[in-house]
Amino acid sequence: MAFRKTVRQGLGVDLGTSAFKSVVVGLQQGVPVVQRCHRLATRDEGILNEADLYASVSAWLEQTRCRGLPVAVGLPQYLSTTQIIDFPANVDAEGLDEMVDFETGQLAGLSDEGFVHGYHVLPAGFGRRNPVLVGICRESVVRERMTALLQAGIRVPHLAMSGIAATNSLLQLHGDSLPEQDPVLLVDIGRESSTAVILAARQPVFVGSLLFGGEKFLQAVSEREGLAAAAAEARLREVDVMAESPRSPLTLAMRKLLAEMEDVVAHWRDQERAELNQRPLAGVWVCGGAAGLGGLTAWLGETLGCTVQTFGPTDPQSAQVLPEMAIAHGLALQAAGAAPVTINLTPDDVRAEAHRQRRFGFLAAACGLILALVAGLLARAALTDRALLTAAAAERVELNACETLIPRLEEARRAIERHENGLVPLVQAGNQGRRLVEAMDALAAVCGEKSWFIYLGDEGSYLGRAATGSKPAAAGRSEAAGAFPGGEARPVVGATVLAPEFPVRHLAHQAVGTPSLIAAGYTPHHRDQRWEAIREMIESLRGVGHYGHVDLVREVEREARKDIFAPWVQHLVGKSDGLFTPFSIRLTLAEPAVQPVEAPKAEASR
Repeated sequence: MAFRKTVRQGLGVDLGTSAFKSVVVGLQQGVPVVQRCHRLATRDEGILNEADLYASVSAWLEQTRCRGLPVAVGLPQYLSTTQIIDFPANVDAEGLDEMVDFETGQLAGLSDEGFVHGYHVLPAGFGRRNPVLVGICRESVVRERMTALLQAGIRVPHLAMSGIAATNSLLQLHGDSLPEQDPVLLVDIGRESSTAVILAARQPVFVGSLLFGGEKFLQAVSEREGLAAAAAEARLREVDVMAESPRSPLTLAMRKLLAEMEDVVAHWRDQERAELNQRPLAGVWVCGGAAGLGGLTAWLGETLGCTVQTFGPTDPQSAQVLPEMAIAHGLALQAAGAAPVTINLTPDDVRAEAHRQRRFGFLAAACGLILALVAGLLARAALTDRALLTAAAAERVELNACETLIPRLEEARRAIERHENGLVPLVQAGNQGRRLVEAMDALAAVCGEKSWFIYLGDEGSYLGRAATGSKPAAAGRSEAAGAFPGGEARPVVGATVLAPEFPVRHLAHQAVGTPSLIAAGYTPHHRDQRWEAIREMIESLRGVGHYGHVDLVREVEREARKDIFAPWVQHLVGKSDGLFTPFSIRLTLAEPAVQPVEAPKAEASR
């Protein structure tokens, strides 16, 4: 036999007046299978009332290892009522809930008490478009039963009617053998009362209660044979009702049972629709503790004129059919979620609490997962912080080492600056002569016929002399400001000239070198083309690679140095050579003698 794993279990508990019965059903690949059956004779155990029964339930469930399973407890059928209500077709689930609430509210409005209800949607048929089987029970009864169970340590998420539980057992065990359209009668014969259910098309269409109970069979056997109650119950299975005389107490009890069954069927036919109420019963199914009476099915079958059978779950240990376990079996099916018809009379608050309890494991797992995730994130953050701290410590060591090098670097920079301060004047002076020679060569190359240059100097001396505005020295003094006569001679420090008290010192980054040269001279004057010779010289000088830009000196700067042309103006007065035009040209060097150095910037504070 292949092994099939049980994925869900359910426990059904039938709290009878004479016995406590429970069945455990497990779903194996979606098929409900009876796993265990338990029965406890309450009177044999000294349990004489309901309070003692509830007190012993918890310990008995612990003893049978059934505690912790989803539980469904049976509610006697006489404590509740059922009704089929036909609603409009094509109503969604939410609308159907509202309609059922309204109908049950109308029924509850006739009484001062509150009611608890549940319903099951039936398939359309027999003139009904959307039939719904509604079960109603007084809330006080339900609360009392739930409180008693809770005090015994049993949390019950399912509270179902015994008639619906017997129906579920029959449908699960013999549903395929039931007729598709004709009605059948199900009778559960209990100790003190019985339940009758009419099924049509394999769905319950009527649920009612009978006053008859199996206690009357025990009284009849005890009266006939003079036995005690316990002995009469053992003798019940040995007697044969078919062999009893018509006036036997047992036969009279059977006739009373038959009369109540016929009354229930007649009551159902009176309120049933015409499409169904005229159809004869196709069979009778009997369960309950008194269903084991010898000859019961044969007597009823002969009297009713139809097939009568007993049913119940099979004990997995003894392989016997147990009719008294039918209600517990149906309850176990509902607890396991495998019941064909489900009507739960548990109040909404108790049902919500049970739902939260069922989901508590998921909540605990989610909390554990979140805690593990948070712990992982914290551990990762700790490792990351440790790595960053290690990197920061290494960087701090490196920065400390660099900090010790800063004074040495500053000293090296100051030394470089001192050397630059000493080298820059030498570089400037060394390049000055070369620049002037290159300029004289270029001017000689572009100088036209009868043109000559009278001045060549750097821009600094040219503009500096213009800024001071000093007059030229006396004629008797030597003038040697530029390469050609015309500039004032610079005083030489010696016996007659004292050195400045505070000489101006230039730093290396302040050295600008010689950015450009200024050349001045004369060219023959032509009335029509006065500037043509000057323009040709400028164009020729632009072709020389030493100069980046060649152009005339601005008029303002030229007028400021009239002293350069003054001696030649006097010299050319009265000459017969003709007229000459003075000019001043700026020769901007392509590359300065000393590349300017950016001033050191103050380091930003850390």
